Amino acid sequence: MQAGSLVWIPGAGQIPDFPSRPYSMCAAQESGAMAIIEWNSTLSVNIQQFDRQHMKLVDMINKLHEGIRASNANEVLGEIINDLARYTTTHFADEEQIMATYQYPDIAAHKAEHMEFSQQVRKLELEFRAGQTIVPLGVMIFLKNWLVSHIQVCDKKLGIYLKEKGL
Repeated sequence: MQAGSLVWIPGAGQIPDFPSRPYSMCAAQESGAMAIIEWNSTLSVNIQQFDRQHMKLVDMINKLHEGIRASNANEVLGEIINDLARYTTTHFADEEQIMATYQYPDIAAHKAEHMEFSQQVRKLELEFRAGQTIVPLGVMIFLKNWLVSHIQVCDKKLGIYLKEKGL
């Protein structure tokens, strides 16, 4: 897959300052690299299946971070985009099935967030395949911010609801 150069920033706007402090986490930690997201209890929704899936998504973002730090972000970016598109489809379907089964009252809003994110990833995938210029740092920051926010707000709320329902 041919990578584009440097322009696409999901959600538009300026690229925020890039954190320079060291992190450690998951697969990046195993390779000795510094991670941009550290898995901890603030990211756990206390539903083992979802936590495992979220860890996988965190690993993908950390892999992109590692690629940026190693100056091979364009090579890693194509793989991350493909993996992310496939994996989020599976993860979102799992969450949405359980929400439907347990009659989660906020299912519509939660699914809307999934849809919006999936559309952003699909747009990114199409632009990448077309050889359009993409800013790996912008992609990483977008993914990190979206995932952490989504887990800590929407998924935590879902986790509490599911625990109350006995899952």
